Amino acid sequence: MNLSRRKTISLSATPVRFVEKRSRLRRGLYASLRHELNKTMLTLYKIGEFLWYGKNGMSKDKLKALDYWIRAAELGSAEACGAIVLLCERDTAVAPMDKKRAFIFEQVGAMRGNILSRHNIGEREYNRGNHEVGIRHLKIAAEAGHQKSLDALKEIFLADGSFPGKEFLSKKSLDDALRVCHAAQVEVYSEERAKHSDPEYREGFRC
Repeated sequence: MNLSRRKTISLSATPVRFVEKRSRLRRGLYASLRHELNKTMLTLYKIGEFLWYGKNGMSKDKLKALDYWIRAAELGSAEACGAIVLLCERDTAVAPMDKKRAFIFEQVGAMRGNILSRHNIGEREYNRGNHEVGIRHLKIAAEAGHQKSLDALKEIFLADGSFPGKEFLSKKSLDDALRVCHAAQVEVYSEERAKHSDPEYREGFRC
């Protein structure tokens, strides 16, 4: 009888401990997997970069670079998405990708935080006549620290009507974008940004 009672007490407490332990294990496993995934994405992206520029003892091979960037993008790399789009724009012989597929990579890159992709979408939408949508994308990129996006917003606002879309950009929103952009630039303009191999990337984040 005592044995039965001990079993009852033990069984009533076990599920709570088991669930808590399982939850801790799952969180730890998820964090570990995410860390490994990020390392893999960065490795694939950097190998692609070395192949593109012929660095770190690797011969230039743009086709292989594209392959590594696509693999990195499939794992969720925003930088790889941006690199693929730039490659499609600059060298159509290496990347004979149709504009629709390139735009999908650009959209995915923007959603994952690639600022160049966000800026490019903003410019494209604005030039198509979708001024409100374009300005919205440019503001997001500017508030992330992208100088070219901020310059585009200034140009629209100060053009006195010669550039359309000023009605979607108030002085307050421009001042806010300027303040947030400067704060973001101070934060992200680190030694790693300064040493980044793509001059267009460095130029976009100048302070």
